[in-house]
Amino acid sequence: MGVPEDDANLTANFFISSSLSGHDSHGVYMIPMYACNIRGSRYSWPTRMDVVMQTDTIAVLDGNWGTGQVIAQHSWSWRAGRPPHTAWGG
Repeated sequence: MGVPEDDANLTANFFISSSLSGHDSHGVYMIPMYACNIRGSRYSWPTRMDVVMQTDTIAVLDGNWGTGQVIAQHSWSWRAGRPPHTAWGG
């Protein structure tokens, strides 16, 4: 289907984990819809994430029509590389 192997594995793991933890509506039940959307070119490959805007406390991220599971992983990795916000207003 043209999906990068890393993206396919990550998405499949999310589906399986969701189903095994009782969240069937976000699990393997979704595979036919994703397959239809992939065939219909509704997703963009390779998945890339852009930072649209950021401050010390918020960021707006654009997934560029990648799958949510992959964009979530990109955003978590991006956040892990940022220093924690330690200044508190007062």
